[in-house]
Amino acid sequence: MTLELVIERRFSAPLDLVWDAWSSPDSKVGWWGPEGFTCDLNEMDFREGGRYRCEMRDPDGTRLVNIGGYTEIRPKTRIVMTHGWEDADGKAGPESLIELEFEADGDGTKMRFKQSGFESVEERDGHREGWTEAFDDLDRALARVLVA
Repeated sequence: MTLELVIERRFSAPLDLVWDAWSSPDSKVGWWGPEGFTCDLNEMDFREGGRYRCEMRDPDGTRLVNIGGYTEIRPKTRIVMTHGWEDADGKAGPESLIELEFEADGDGTKMRFKQSGFESVEERDGHREGWTEAFDDLDRALARVLVA
């Protein structure tokens, strides 16, 4: 059985801005992670074959390190990347696969997010909660940029 997570969202922001949120390290710092988490350090080599590493802190201050790599990038259309966690000793755990598709939709952007490779329903559902909260944060971050 393949466990997948699919989330479809429409953001009230132009495609260029949504794409930048995924492709720019500075933009990711403002929204990456579940509600209440901060992305304190984001290292990105946004190119096919490049890697990323984001050091997050949960509301209690616990440090979590999210890592992965980019396997396919089609500008403003598609990103395929891996997603995993690094333990306290710096050892990488298993990585899941994320496929993102973007489409301009009037004055907004449609995004389709698919993550696969979960080891359990609980893991998948936990990621659904975390990504939903992150995308809520992204929506708020995009709105702040549009108002500025």
